[in-house]
Amino acid sequence: MTETKQITPAIQLKAEALMSTGYQRLLTFEHKTGGYSWFGDQDPAPFLSVTAFGLMEFSDMAQVQQVDNAMMKRTHDWLIAQQKPDGSFLGDTSESFSFQTSTVRNTAFTAWALASYGDTGAAVQKALSYVKANLGGDTDAYTLGIVANAYVLAAASDPELALVLSKLDANKKSDGSNVYWDSGGTQTNFYGAGNDAAVSSTALVAYALISTGTAKASVDGALSYLASKKDANGNFGSTQATIWSLRALILAAKKGTQGAVGNLNVSVDGAPAQALALSTAQSDVMTRIDLSTLASTGNHAVKLDFAGTGKVSYNLVSGYNLPWASLAPEPAGPLSIDVAYDKDTLFVNDSVTATVKVVNNEDVKQNMLLITLGIAPGFTVDIAGLELYLKSGVISKYEVTGQQLILYVTALASKATLNLSYKLTATLPVTAVDGGAEVRLYYQPEKRTRVAAHGLTAKKQ
Repeated sequence: MTETKQITPAIQLKAEALMSTGYQRLLTFEHKTGGYSWFGDQDPAPFLSVTAFGLMEFSDMAQVQQVDNAMMKRTHDWLIAQQKPDGSFLGDTSESFSFQTSTVRNTAFTAWALASYGDTGAAVQKALSYVKANLGGDTDAYTLGIVANAYVLAAASDPELALVLSKLDANKKSDGSNVYWDSGGTQTNFYGAGNDAAVSSTALVAYALISTGTAKASVDGALSYLASKKDANGNFGSTQATIWSLRALILAAKKGTQGAVGNLNVSVDGAPAQALALSTAQSDVMTRIDLSTLASTGNHAVKLDFAGTGKVSYNLVSGYNLPWASLAPEPAGPLSIDVAYDKDTLFVNDSVTATVKVVNNEDVKQNMLLITLGIAPGFTVDIAGLELYLKSGVISKYEVTGQQLILYVTALASKATLNLSYKLTATLPVTAVDGGAEVRLYYQPEKRTRVAAHGLTAKKQ
């Protein structure tokens, strides 16, 4: 934001606080044997993809805040130690992967991470030589996007880069003015699939094209596609899809994409709603237009007319609330969840036991489950039972926020059922609801199932 002249004191203060907190939290995932893993020492061993991504994160972070150089060096050294004599990095067959990611992909990803750290020496060049010699069978855009970015940083003059970029541009897909790439039916290195993998793939390819200044028309279409995938909370899907999308958009801003200067008129059903004057001096301002007063039953046409130079970036967000009782049961998805309490009325300082049942409905193992359980106001969670689940490996991590209990589960076997229970203690006399529960795949957020909220009543003694 400093480089694009959008920084303000308030933004800088908030960003620095978040980075410092995030950095300290990231350090807790370093494994005692070296490298990084999904859940730190809770996992039996560090993982290649997580460690490579971590080194890339820390290298980016070191540009804007203090990072422990000794930690970064030992992370780099752990990665180097994983390289095979032929230059490859085999990947994480020891993880809970239900698939084996391509050795070419893992090798290119690790080479990219090492180059991000500043190492473009013999080990990285040997890795790229392996990639070049074995790339023939890997045609999906996710892999090719990683390969291109590795070459951009570590061997930009190698003719292989131009060949990969040309192949990617030739294989792009179009949807109107949007341009995108997908993973060719493969999962990403972080379990992403389907739409989530397409967003990640498109962002990776766009990043490589922007870095090299090639295929401008494809870049414009890709940025339009990525902007269309942003949700009401500012995310682009999973954490990985969001990160790669933000990297591409930030690089586009740094490379000087043309901002919009002119007049924007917004109309609803043909009637003017609001007019905006967009100026260069306000390039850092996001303007919110509230159309909620015009909402009524039926369809509405929202139209944006722009007269000026550059391109307008916009996001149309809508939302509404319904009583739980009016919702039909969700159709069976890959996962099911049910929450039951042993009682719904109790006295203050008494406890109630919640029982959670999560079912894998499919014939394949599901990886990286996120279970979100609502906590009714006036109740606190007893973490003693959760600690036992953590130590036994039933869950990989848990977090208790103000109104939610979040459980992380590394994997759930085919057709398997996970049964958990925990206690809540009433701290106030209250009648409240817990907000419901949800289970989803962390890296495929569209695969989720929710259940309705439960009511609890705590009475005075």
